[in-house]
Amino acid sequence: MAERNKEIDRSMKREAGTEPPPSSSALKNAWKDACASTNAAKILIPTGTYKIGQVDLRGPFKALIEVQNLEFGFLNNSIVRDITSKDTKIFHVNVLGCNNVTFANFTINAPATSPNTDGIHIGRSSEINIIDSFISTSDDCISLGDGNRNINALRVICGPGHGISVGSL
Repeated sequence: MAERNKEIDRSMKREAGTEPPPSSSALKNAWKDACASTNAAKILIPTGTYKIGQVDLRGPFKALIEVQNLEFGFLNNSIVRDITSKDTKIFHVNVLGCNNVTFANFTINAPATSPNTDGIHIGRSSEINIIDSFISTSDDCISLGDGNRNINALRVICGPGHGISVGSL
């Protein structure tokens, strides 16, 4: 599996001396490689800022696919759906500066004993909808930072953590 991880990771990075790859294509190629793997695969998205257009990442896939560094920053008019996040440290999903984004059918699982594990953390965003989701963490199911407007959680099951928190009350 280690070699497979390197191959998939490499497809998300630029080659030395070249311009960065179009992020949408790099992500699609990494996903395609991961779907074709008969072993569990990990897509490593290096730290950085990526501009991507609409990306539809679907199976079928032959084994488990793990994506690391799942953050949504400055996303507009988007739907993110059918994602499972498991055993991530700190925030499973970080949402910052987004507008009119719906998270649908999200499943988040973390052991009840994992310290300070938030499900979805939202900051400086507006018109965010979290619907038809199951969030099981040891800390906040959904945490709201500063500068948010019109955040909606509908048909969300939280537990065993603290539920929905506003700020650091």
